[in-house]
Amino acid sequence: MARRFMTTERTPARKQVLFHLPLLAAVLIVPLLVGTLIYVNRMISENQIIQNQQDRMLGIALSLIHSQLGDMSHTLYLLANDRLLRKALSEQPIDRDSAHEVFFSFNTAIDSLTQIRWLSPSGMEQVRVDLTDQGGVPTPEHRLQDKSQRYYFINGINTPPGEIYFSPLDLNVEWGEIVIPFEPTIRITLKTGEQNQMPPGLLVINYNLARLMEDLRQLNTNQVQLMIVNPNGYWTLHPDRDKEWGAQREQPGNTLARISPKFWNQLKTQEVMAGHSFYDGIVSSQVLHVQPLSKTINAYLLAMTPRALVQEMRLKAAGQAAAVALVLLVIGGIVLWREYRQQRTMMGLNAQLAEDKKALEQAGKRQKDLMSQQQLLQQDLVQASKLSSLGMMVAGVAHELNTPIGGAMLAVSRQQRDLEALQQGFDEGLSRSAFLTYLEDTRHGNHLLQLNLGRCAELVRSFKRLAVDRANEEIIEFSPRQVAEDLLISLEPELKQHSVVIEDQIEADLSLESYPGVLSQVLQNLLTNALDHGFEPSEPGRITLSTRAEPGQQRLAIIVEDNGRGISPDIRPRIFDPFVTSRRGWGNTGLGLNLVHQWVTQVLEGDIEVASPCKDGRGTRFTLWLPLAIERVDVT
Repeated sequence: MARRFMTTERTPARKQVLFHLPLLAAVLIVPLLVGTLIYVNRMISENQIIQNQQDRMLGIALSLIHSQLGDMSHTLYLLANDRLLRKALSEQPIDRDSAHEVFFSFNTAIDSLTQIRWLSPSGMEQVRVDLTDQGGVPTPEHRLQDKSQRYYFINGINTPPGEIYFSPLDLNVEWGEIVIPFEPTIRITLKTGEQNQMPPGLLVINYNLARLMEDLRQLNTNQVQLMIVNPNGYWTLHPDRDKEWGAQREQPGNTLARISPKFWNQLKTQEVMAGHSFYDGIVSSQVLHVQPLSKTINAYLLAMTPRALVQEMRLKAAGQAAAVALVLLVIGGIVLWREYRQQRTMMGLNAQLAEDKKALEQAGKRQKDLMSQQQLLQQDLVQASKLSSLGMMVAGVAHELNTPIGGAMLAVSRQQRDLEALQQGFDEGLSRSAFLTYLEDTRHGNHLLQLNLGRCAELVRSFKRLAVDRANEEIIEFSPRQVAEDLLISLEPELKQHSVVIEDQIEADLSLESYPGVLSQVLQNLLTNALDHGFEPSEPGRITLSTRAEPGQQRLAIIVEDNGRGISPDIRPRIFDPFVTSRRGWGNTGLGLNLVHQWVTQVLEGDIEVASPCKDGRGTRFTLWLPLAIERVDVT
């Protein structure tokens, strides 16, 4: 007896455990999956924001750099074509005083010039002026130097005539010593000769780019910082100034090629990188070509988001995901516990029912009572099914509204970020290009916001009309002409946006005994459908409202006819089906004519006909056949 008792107790318990295993697995797995999905989506969104910030900063930096380079090229061409300089260099011996005066005049007009020289074809300086903020200092003839072995002379003298050579960016060195404070210098050269009516030689201009470097540093924010790396992997611009100019400062360790060889190899093989993982954060890069048509890489421009900010972003995303997962886990645990208790209760009830089976079979009257109760339960299930359908419709509304609401929120968030960037730019020195960019982004954001909110409003109205509620309106006698006039007055704002004329030819002495509100809604849908689908936005046209009564019959025909482009043959047979539309890409849901058909046939107890084309291969005509008086309406 004891053994039998243990078997009967253990078997239901085992079944109960097996029954709850899938639910337990779902309780554990679903929060993990949801948390992972939230974390991944948040990181994707944050990475996209970072990438957009980096792209914007790279664009601004490239604009500053190329603007400076363009000014350099223009200056050199002006100098090479200066008539007084040509005359001074052509005299024998060279008129150095006149050449100095020409060089001095360029110093007063152009910032950042540090040195202007003219070298002979052998590399010997012939004329040289050192330029400062206080003026120019000409170099005496006995202090002129031989530059024939300098790389910029060799490359410049071998550059084809008429083309400008840009040297790599390095620190200015005078008499073998780096100038302190550092002067990041670029040298541009242009060969002289017959093409510019000057003696053969090489014009050389030194530019101090320290101010440009400081302008680039001013672009740095807490989120994004600029770096410039030369073709050998050494930094020429870095948030940590001690890492700059490693080659010339005899610091071979301060090079990207040694700190992160893998990233350096990827950087050299790609013109553009976006959102790439870096040892110190996330980096986007852009190859810098000093000469637009040249394939020579002069530098790599990098925009970096620091590792600390990235880690903080990941921690926040992980915290949000963990919080949601924990909530789901708690809810799932509660559901599982309640299910477990219900299952235990059901098992006890089943045991009790098994013991009372014979007694229940002998109680005929009780069986009838149970059958009656079962019928009541079935009725409750029918009502529950109706409520479930209502829930599905509400879920559909929420799903349809989610996309435009999300788009509107994204547009508002984007405008907020752009406003903050504009405020920061205003505080630090707002450029015209940045302000114009902000105006364009704001205009685009407002357009997206208007489209998405309009989409929300249209969806709410469409689904509201889907439920035909006639409890608020009674059958009354009214004039169709008056209904049409009132409707046209309400549509005046929308009609002003079109070039279509609506002619109301409904006879004034006609009357119907029906639902005027429903008829007004039907006419409104037909008119707006004709405006949206029959004509282009600025296309002129005509829509006519008219009536026709058949002698001897108790019904009236109300006709809505336009001379637009008509209905496509592909959708004409299905024109009254739900979700059929030819302009889904413009936000139409395809419910308008389906609702019209329901209202006319079910509420107004009439019929509706459609004909397209009507005349000369164009136009659409809807004919509503309505009884002069209706007695009942069955909406259930």
